[in-house]
Amino acid sequence: MIMKIIRDIDSLSIKNSIVTIGKFDGLHRGHDKLISVAKSLKGENDSIVIIALDLGNQEILTVDEKKSVLETYGVDYLAEIPLDVVRELSPEAFISEILIDKLDTKCIVVGDDFRFGYGRSGDTETLKEIGQEKGFTVYVQERIMDDEDYISSSRIRTLLDEGNVKEANRLMGHEFLFSGTVTPGKQLGRTIGFPTVNLYPDEKKYVPLYGVYESRVVTKYGEYRGITNIGIRPTVDDSQKLSVETYILDFEKDLYGDIIYVYLKDFIRAEKKFSDVQELMEQIKADILSIN
Repeated sequence: MIMKIIRDIDSLSIKNSIVTIGKFDGLHRGHDKLISVAKSLKGENDSIVIIALDLGNQEILTVDEKKSVLETYGVDYLAEIPLDVVRELSPEAFISEILIDKLDTKCIVVGDDFRFGYGRSGDTETLKEIGQEKGFTVYVQERIMDDEDYISSSRIRTLLDEGNVKEANRLMGHEFLFSGTVTPGKQLGRTIGFPTVNLYPDEKKYVPLYGVYESRVVTKYGEYRGITNIGIRPTVDDSQKLSVETYILDFEKDLYGDIIYVYLKDFIRAEKKFSDVQELMEQIKADILSIN
């Protein structure tokens, strides 16, 4: 079954659900644990449903990027529900109107810090008490510690702000990525021997420290190594428009209009304004050599 994305809470109508709820920002190793438990509980006629609470701010992974990661888990549905909707419901109403009426929940898997409902008044004990009455089982998982601290989305965001994408990837259990449709840029790279593909992130996409990163690029033609610049390209562009610009090594095909996935592997250097294009060319050569 191909995973389905549900963005309208009123359209929820699923039977025999194994549900896990959280922010799922970045889909880190703690989230992996919740999903793995849900998978272990799935019967032949059950569906795994992830309710990702949308905080309305920038996300480490967009909905489409979450889909590309979650499809490898065997998740059936991703339901994006605005956090404000949950905040307005009492814990009892949330369980009755969403978990029971819309999802026919038989099991729910949550972290030990899970709170829900108006004023965050519901917790795991609330779920267990009502679950006994309504006929669903609650599985509570301890948060994962790493290096004497919990793995969390906020911790990962701090690492991304520092450009430490390698450590952020380790905590997430997968590589930070940008996905989107390749859009024509100024095509300067083509004139200096380094043609690039350009993505322009959605305003809801969380962006790491501006700079140059080692990357891998997945296209319809296969997977390739790349050098990715994230920023405003101060040497060649004064528009201040954010772009994700990637030079794909050993690649010559046209990708305009194609959807690609750019996975960041490691930080190379901070973004810099060069004195001229020649100096920029020399730096690009050095960047390429640094990953070989």
